[in-house]
Amino acid sequence: MTADFAAKQLELSTGPTSGFARVATAQRRLAGGAEVLRGCIFTVDDGAHVRQRRIDTADEWWSLVLDHFGLDYRDLTASERNRLWRKVRATHEAWEAAGEP
Repeated sequence: MTADFAAKQLELSTGPTSGFARVATAQRRLAGGAEVLRGCIFTVDDGAHVRQRRIDTADEWWSLVLDHFGLDYRDLTASERNRLWRKVRATHEAWEAAGEP
């Protein structure tokens, strides 16, 4: 039973329809809250307020990924970065078009 549950959870979190596998996400805990970059939405929850803003440019998105979250993707070529940004942006636009919450 536990093995079945674990297998299903793995499938749900890493399968092709999983939001975790389809949407680029960076997140970190803060004292009393968290910051999350999910697709093109940057959310800051300080425990008292939740603020969100849409990220519309590759420069701003990569600044958050590399500088703000400190993720080490500096070895990616400009072409690879552009390809990833286009995919993140296309996924975001499809999500908006579908009217998903």
